[in-house]
Amino acid sequence: MPNSCRRGADGERELAALLRAEGYEIDRGGTTSFGAVPDLSGLPVVHIEVKRREKLNVMEAMQQAIEGNRLPCFLAVITKENPADLAVIEISQARLDAEMQHLLDKLPYLDAIRQGIIEPPRCGRCAYCRRTKKLTGPVSLVEFEKE
Repeated sequence: MPNSCRRGADGERELAALLRAEGYEIDRGGTTSFGAVPDLSGLPVVHIEVKRREKLNVMEAMQQAIEGNRLPCFLAVITKENPADLAVIEISQARLDAEMQHLLDKLPYLDAIRQGIIEPPRCGRCAYCRRTKKLTGPVSLVEFEKE
């Protein structure tokens, strides 16, 4: 079995075990169905495709799960805390549509930033802003108390 198949099967078994521990009756699907059969089944109206990769092609994975249909969107998430926290988050179609429209509305602005036409706004909190911060003078203690 190739490493990628083994990693995928390991990921399927791991997620199945986590979902079973939460009380769901989960079965593994076809190992070589390439999206025709969900990797895991047992949750109504949910098509589960398990991907265990360092660099995930999200569009490819979604296309594999969707296969041209408009299916509900769920995110299975797990934290890196010890013990880990697990959740399945549903994103409604209305929310997806609204966020897509928001992104489409911002594309000209984001493209101008990408092309270097305008400078991106600084948030002052992210790693990039902290790394590129230039001191221009003292800051009042009141500024720190606002946060």
